[in-house]
Amino acid sequence: VHATGPDLFAYEAPLAGSLTLQALSNPRQAATHLEAGGQLDGFAYDGGFTWKRAGSYDTPGGLVPNTGLKEISGAVRLGRAWRKGALAAQYERFESDLGLFEPDDRLILKDVQRFDIVLPYQRVAHDKVKLELDQRLSGHRLEFVSAFQQNRRQEFEEEEGAGEEPALFLRLNTFTSDARLHHRPLGRLFGTLGLSGMAQRNETLGEESLIPGGRIWSLGMYAFEELLLEDLTLSGGLRLDLRRLAADENDDLGVTAQTRDYTSATGAFGLAWQPAEGVSLALNAGRAWRAPVLVELFGNGVHEGTLRFERGEPTLRPEESLSLDATVRWLGRHLYVEATGFVNHIDDYIFPRKTDEVDPASGFFVYQYGQATSRLWGGEVKADFHPHPLDWLHLSLKGDVVRTRNLDLDEPLPFTPPARLALNVAFAGERLGPLRDATLTFGPTFVAAQHDVFSTETPSDGYTVFDLVLSAKLRMGGVLMMPVLAVDNLFDAAYVDHLSRFKPFGILNPGRSVRLQLRVGFGG
Repeated sequence: VHATGPDLFAYEAPLAGSLTLQALSNPRQAATHLEAGGQLDGFAYDGGFTWKRAGSYDTPGGLVPNTGLKEISGAVRLGRAWRKGALAAQYERFESDLGLFEPDDRLILKDVQRFDIVLPYQRVAHDKVKLELDQRLSGHRLEFVSAFQQNRRQEFEEEEGAGEEPALFLRLNTFTSDARLHHRPLGRLFGTLGLSGMAQRNETLGEESLIPGGRIWSLGMYAFEELLLEDLTLSGGLRLDLRRLAADENDDLGVTAQTRDYTSATGAFGLAWQPAEGVSLALNAGRAWRAPVLVELFGNGVHEGTLRFERGEPTLRPEESLSLDATVRWLGRHLYVEATGFVNHIDDYIFPRKTDEVDPASGFFVYQYGQATSRLWGGEVKADFHPHPLDWLHLSLKGDVVRTRNLDLDEPLPFTPPARLALNVAFAGERLGPLRDATLTFGPTFVAAQHDVFSTETPSDGYTVFDLVLSAKLRMGGVLMMPVLAVDNLFDAAYVDHLSRFKPFGILNPGRSVRLQLRVGFGG
């Protein structure tokens, strides 16, 4: 929602902004975004407004009913900067209505129009207020960020009175506060000391209960230091976390009022080395943790947003992990290559697993939360080729692979993504008549089949999807226009993504979609 990015004080004029119009053919989506901001004599402001409307999306097998949405969001920021610091305040609001697909629906629209959002549907509203202070103090720098946000999630179902009162109503209030002191350099040593806190209140207000109400308090203290040497950078940090979860009594879920306390000490170490010009190596090792949340512990109900009946496990323990990753980068005159490998060993890894049980009321499969000693490993590769003097040609490659294992049962973890490889060729011209920076990008994304699956998951076939993007810039006086024409799934491939929430019901991913976008900027 910001005109120039996250830095409120980056404006160079009293008024700058843009208007963006967008149309997407597949779900018949229309959207507009307006943003403006500026800075004068140390005072700065910006704000934005977005409106979006989409109908049910189309697949090569037909329309998926009741998958449309309506969305409105906006934000405003005000700030004051002085010689040694700055203060900024921000308010954001987001509202959305989303249709919820039912597994017994057919891939046609019966007696409703494409843009109708009918029962069941979900209504989400989110408000956030944030205050940020940045102050330099005798060579040190103090950052303070405090925020309050409220999320309201309501689900309306096909029952008497459902159009007026939500069947499920979850309200979440969250207050966070963070203080970071960046101390003055001690020779080649730079570092940060930090303190962060959170207080959260979850309320279950509707007739139905997915999770009990509850409160969470957490406090974190940490230190991070970085040593800059000639060709080597060493970094390390330590953190102590204290957390308390208090669940409310809920007779419908069979939950008694109870309190759980968690304490964890974690840390990380890393190094970056440049042994030669254009070559760099990085290595990171760390220990992390995560405490279970309410839905993982006590959930027992239909979650329409994920098309699952979720059942928690009250005996879950916190996750604890040891991770290691390494990255190699090489930059030459024509070619840039980057490769990363990682391994993550997690004790008591928490995950939902699909069972063979079906909830008779909703028709959704039951997903049971559990945990196991697990290992995740894999890698990513990226390459960019600019064959000089052919500056108008750019070739790129990006791929990733992830493997998982439940070490207790010697089988894969659920929701393991398949390997992917994206290839793109781009043709760019700095000047084409009145156009500037005109670029045509075209290429396929290859997704491998996924046959190494959890016992209750079904395997997925591989697929290939081609995308095309054409963009340019056109300046007319003080106005900059940036048109974009994009086609996703250019050849209308019929496929099901392995991680799609519609996969258990045999629903295809979206088919071909043409996107038209025009951004008009002024004052910057």
